[in-house]
Amino acid sequence: MIPRELSERECLDALASHDVGRVAMCTPDGPRVFPTNYALDGPSLVFRTSHYGMIASVGRGDEIAFEVDELDRDRRAGWSVLAVGRTEPVEDPHELLSLERNPQPWAGGSRGLYIRLRWRQLTGRAVGERVG
Repeated sequence: MIPRELSERECLDALASHDVGRVAMCTPDGPRVFPTNYALDGPSLVFRTSHYGMIASVGRGDEIAFEVDELDRDRRAGWSVLAVGRTEPVEDPHELLSLERNPQPWAGGSRGLYIRLRWRQLTGRAVGERVG
């Protein structure tokens, strides 16, 4: 099967259909990938983390990648969406209120730091019949 490129609309639909993805970033110890819950928020996505975790080290304007995928091993089909862009903390009290319930982290503990990824590039690929 030959992979096909997803349109921007298909990428947005795929992102909207899920709530867990992976943050890929450079750290002092080298590249790292962290699973996290997220919410699509207009032309960006938002995720929450602890003020003391590794993801919190992402500074304003740092570039990261965020990946979401779905696979069906039996059908050998699936898709993957990659958002690449710069981060910014969500600090506006009105925005924080509207995001308070979304995204809901699965991990326990305080997850009071909201980080927005405004992508400059949104791409996706699918193999076989679209899964989601």
